[in-house]
Amino acid sequence: MTANVKVMSFNIRFDNPKDTALNSWVARCMPCSLMFQSVRPDVIGMQEPRGDKQIADIKAMLPEYAAIETAVPANVNVNKAGRIMLFYRADKYVLKSKGQFWLNDNPEVPAPSFETTDKNNLRAALWVKLQDKATGKNFYLATTHFPYKRAAEDDTAREKCAVLIVAKMKKIAGEKATVFVTGDMNASFEMGD
Repeated sequence: MTANVKVMSFNIRFDNPKDTALNSWVARCMPCSLMFQSVRPDVIGMQEPRGDKQIADIKAMLPEYAAIETAVPANVNVNKAGRIMLFYRADKYVLKSKGQFWLNDNPEVPAPSFETTDKNNLRAALWVKLQDKATGKNFYLATTHFPYKRAAEDDTAREKCAVLIVAKMKKIAGEKATVFVTGDMNASFEMGD
């Protein structure tokens, strides 16, 4: 029996008090809920959920889902520490293991990502190993949020973040496992003239 997995990556945008009108979380909350109900993803890698109210609203939108959040040390500002979450349908999957690592030269320690010019935000990767209840098959889901600034050293930092995630997930999952990686990579492809 083949298992299909509907994977969603979603930068939900944090509840920024400066956002007004249609950009405000109050205005975006219901459309987000309707989208989740319409798409019904099996797993979601989410970037930028912040603040107790927004996270509570998101969890209320997804009552059939279990949520995994980034573990942030007490001495680190939670809103500057790679705010990412993973959600999975609890009726469909069993959580077998989970973890996280920071996107820098020492992945066990929160610190800015490599040479990025964005020294204020710490970036992480959050992962889970899930087992499909119907088939017994396992797969991994990881989510991340790369540095966003546009200097050349930020491009290098994003590349090193990607290389680190591939290496770490190969070590965690093995060479032959099914691994989905979601995230806001803050990268774009630009066409020349």
